[in-house]
Amino acid sequence: MTTFFYIFTLIFRYLKIILSILFLFLLFDFFSQSSSGLSSYVGGDTEEIDTTSIDQIHRYNQGLDYLSIGNIGLPGYNLLFDIQEYANFSPSLFIGDKKYVSKQFDVKKPYTELNYILGSKEEQVLKVLHTQNISQLSNFSFGFDKVKSKGFYNNQASSNNHLYANAWFKTKNERYKVSLNIDHERIFNEHNGGVLYDSLFEQDLLLNRNRELMDVNLSFASSTINRTNLQLDQQFQFSQSFDSLNNGFSHILYAKVSGYKNDRVFKDSLLNMSYYSQILIDSVITNDIIKYEGVNGIVGYQFNKYKERNNLNFSTFVKWEGINYEQYIIDTLVTSLSIGTNLQFKGNKFRFQLDGNYYLNGFRELNYDVKGLLNYELTQDWSIGVMGSYQGISPSLDLRSYYGNNISWQYTFSTTEYLSVSGILTSKKHKVGLNAVYNDMFNPIFFNFIGEPQQIDGIAQLIQFSAQKEFNLKKWSLIPKMVYQYSGGYNIYRLPDYYADLTIGFKTKMYKNNLSVFIGADLVYYAPTDMMSFNPMINQYNLDDTKIAGNYPFVDVFLNARIKTVRFFLKATHINSGLLGFNYYGAHNYPLKDRTIQFGLTWVFIN
Repeated sequence: MTTFFYIFTLIFRYLKIILSILFLFLLFDFFSQSSSGLSSYVGGDTEEIDTTSIDQIHRYNQGLDYLSIGNIGLPGYNLLFDIQEYANFSPSLFIGDKKYVSKQFDVKKPYTELNYILGSKEEQVLKVLHTQNISQLSNFSFGFDKVKSKGFYNNQASSNNHLYANAWFKTKNERYKVSLNIDHERIFNEHNGGVLYDSLFEQDLLLNRNRELMDVNLSFASSTINRTNLQLDQQFQFSQSFDSLNNGFSHILYAKVSGYKNDRVFKDSLLNMSYYSQILIDSVITNDIIKYEGVNGIVGYQFNKYKERNNLNFSTFVKWEGINYEQYIIDTLVTSLSIGTNLQFKGNKFRFQLDGNYYLNGFRELNYDVKGLLNYELTQDWSIGVMGSYQGISPSLDLRSYYGNNISWQYTFSTTEYLSVSGILTSKKHKVGLNAVYNDMFNPIFFNFIGEPQQIDGIAQLIQFSAQKEFNLKKWSLIPKMVYQYSGGYNIYRLPDYYADLTIGFKTKMYKNNLSVFIGADLVYYAPTDMMSFNPMINQYNLDDTKIAGNYPFVDVFLNARIKTVRFFLKATHINSGLLGFNYYGAHNYPLKDRTIQFGLTWVFIN
């Protein structure tokens, strides 16, 4: 009872402050401009900018199924299997290959969005986005994201920065268009190797209540990842013919050139002999560096045909890539050449898409990537979709050979093949979604019990069924989600068989409908499963059979609200922390976050 009293006292204290601010907001005419008339679009697929919804604003970080090794900004993994997290063509698994999505905006008025979130243990999130059209033919935009947190335990801080910008220009007749994209990301994480003794965490002792007094495995270790990408896109429409109803066709030549530079540094100034099993380079300082930089270019042809409600888009391209990859004893230049095609057809009730990419030579010779999608509207309310992919991917350069201060290997691995087929049935009117996914991984590579890569001469299988439905009764909302996952063949992913999350909330409007409020709770539960271990030296999870995770509920409570163009939330996470014991982990020796209080504010300016 004391714990709950403390939580709701804090919530009430925040509410008094927020309500006082709201009354001040209502006095200013500055907020009289509503965002409902904003016709802004973003991305390659036309997408309206949402400035009004408050249902999900409290979920500012990863989803409820994401398990972190600590506070925000640190590594983690998803409890729900997604084959695309494993089937990627990154040359470095340890650094990763972030997919830079070109954010191209087209707005009628300058648009600025500010987000600020404040939480326990000095948790801070800052997001800034601004975009405006210079004219009807050009636009520029930029954004900055900052994530910072001290963490609950010693040597657990994170400080991540993300800066991006885009500018595009097109001629009056739209025959020529050019865009420039810049993206830079810096991820700094301290690594404490987890708590030294799980038993001290799991026992409700005085020491347990002050997490910073608990001993950790590493006191000085840290890693820094830098990713920088610069991309120039150009397209020239050399032939076109359209009538007054915009029916017709066009022929386009396009070219994309990008340069990138990525690196990861793992440091530890004082080696902990009980943590590291071996020393290979230096007995005093660890300074493991992996980096790769390169350029790639794409040249292609695209044909577009528009006729009433039927659109046909076809393109074919050639892609070349050159990469310089470096490690402690490795400095190599690798290249690859691939050809590909994209086909998309949109009809009155269906959409069909087929993408293919095949590598002709280089370090990814004979690799391939084929994806298809078919979506059909059964009725006005229901639609069905089928998706499939088949990929053959050579292992990253890290997996073939690695030499660090405390771990090394040299292996010859064969290509891994990934097969995925899924079907989905959805209804926007009834707010329901049913999904089934079948995945096969042939000769997969994983990190074994000693933290080194290993390949299976066989199949790992993952079958997933999920269902989600939103129930609305007057002002109440109930949104349950259920997932079942079956692991067949070699069980190398260690995911729960059952996963469930539930959102229950109450929606209302106050102060002459100027204030929208959504107050409720999120609950997450997943079945017991073998816990994974995390290796900070290589930034990877590996198999472990010493502990069981799961069989524990996580409860968050939240209050989301909006007044004109201002949205905010107040959230208490994991409010049941300690009430059902302390057996909650993100990985072996890495406890999940305890109870926290968070406040977030989103402010939109449309001038």
